[in-house]
Amino acid sequence: MYYIVETEEQLNRLYCSGDECYIKIIPMNDEYHSTLTSPCLIYFKTLNNKGYIFPINHSEAFKLDFNKVIKWIENKYKKIYTINKKECLYFFDSPKLIDIPYDNNNLDYTPIRSRTYDRYGHLPFCTSLVPISKIYEQEEKNFEEIREKIPTEVNEFYNDIFPKVFKSIEEQGLRIHPDYFNKEEITDEEYAKSKELTFKQLYGGVFKEYKEIPFFKAMNEYVEKLWELFNATEKLELVGGKILTKEQIQNPTPNKVLNYMIQSAETHNNVISVKQVIEYLENKQSKVILYTYDSFLIDYAVGDGKEILKEIKKLLEINGYVIKVTYGPNYNSLKEI
Repeated sequence: MYYIVETEEQLNRLYCSGDECYIKIIPMNDEYHSTLTSPCLIYFKTLNNKGYIFPINHSEAFKLDFNKVIKWIENKYKKIYTINKKECLYFFDSPKLIDIPYDNNNLDYTPIRSRTYDRYGHLPFCTSLVPISKIYEQEEKNFEEIREKIPTEVNEFYNDIFPKVFKSIEEQGLRIHPDYFNKEEITDEEYAKSKELTFKQLYGGVFKEYKEIPFFKAMNEYVEKLWELFNATEKLELVGGKILTKEQIQNPTPNKVLNYMIQSAETHNNVISVKQVIEYLENKQSKVILYTYDSFLIDYAVGDGKEILKEIKKLLEINGYVIKVTYGPNYNSLKEI
């Protein structure tokens, strides 16, 4: 069978051996946020057979029903691998879906795809202007890069809880105010400045005059032990169970290794906490809309009543955390309660 499966009859006749497969849902414009686009194509491949393209909404082929394609895949395969599961969840959610830990930025694009997006990237249907043959060619090549990263064991936290929590947060959207910089659009310089200011608020170092404080002395001892273990085993096991090899950490240092541990611990604990809040707010109008380092932003609906704020505070304090609450009409003018 040709690599494009564009009719329901062809789909029903398609047979690929094995009980595991890989899919890549390719949106109409992959530079748009997933909430603002829809599927254009699905690249499908079992691990030992050639890949196929299922056109959903492309100018060069007939259209398959997306839900029927997904149902066909889910009924036939026990494990469905993908990269960037969080993005895939906007179109398809299944307990069979397994995330492949691979950085999308390492995947190349064909020259014609790059040229098309350079000229027509503002169009919501830009992907449909790229020839299917070129997309297929690139996805076949990309899969060979990804294949070796397919996990042999699944970490429940990173595969299930992590992507669903962050997908739930970001799909709510975030309303912006045009007067942050007194204009609708900001320049590259203004963006860089805003990023610099943000990182100065998020990260800081320990001054020399504080190094004799007992807490920091104990921390230095911990860093030394952590660094010694890291060099002995040539790997770092993060909070949550994810393991980084020495090769995956560029120019490792004792402080860099410590930062990996701190950030993994914070992310792990925060994800568990915000998951509880998201579940509590499931049937309410108020929603978690932003997660920033060690804080959560909630778009509060007055109709839910003030009691939900107390309940949210209790949920976040369950493990002994000290919670500070601020409020305001926008993110730029929050006041402490």
